[in-house]
Amino acid sequence: MGDIPTNTYTKQSKKTFLFTMLGETVVMLVAFSYFLCVTVAYADLMHGPEEEPAAAEEDNKSEKSKKSEKSKKSASKKSDAPKDDAAPEGE
Repeated sequence: MGDIPTNTYTKQSKKTFLFTMLGETVVMLVAFSYFLCVTVAYADLMHGPEEEPAAAEEDNKSEKSKKSEKSKKSASKKSDAPKDDAAPEGE
């Protein structure tokens, strides 16, 4: 805090110095906090909407039911085929 044309220091009281430093610090913290809030909000928006848990559960249930239907069909096909040990029906 010097006087540039005369290149001498100016005197100030402790109260003025503390008030100036605290004021600058508060302004910097507010600006930094605002910057963080804006960047976090922007990052959340860029990720897109989250899937609802109910929709995700329905998708999982439908996939499980499709798999179980396929396994039932393959098991029924196996049971429809004649067994090798079984005697022919006409004899």
